[in-house]
Amino acid sequence: MPLITTLSALLRDWLDRALSTALPPSSTQERVDEDENTRRSIHDVTLEQLGISHWSCHTLL
Repeated sequence: MPLITTLSALLRDWLDRALSTALPPSSTQERVDEDENTRRSIHDVTLEQLGISHWSCHTLL
């Protein structure tokens, strides 16, 4: 059992170090901001296209 406990502790330490260097806290916040800006941009373009389609339908008649 001590071998399994030692191996699990080593694995846990290794994963903690690997994940903490892979995802720094500032980059995750920047990613969230970037995703929100992309979502807003897509939303704005969608609304613009819906407006164009709506008014095009009125002007064609």
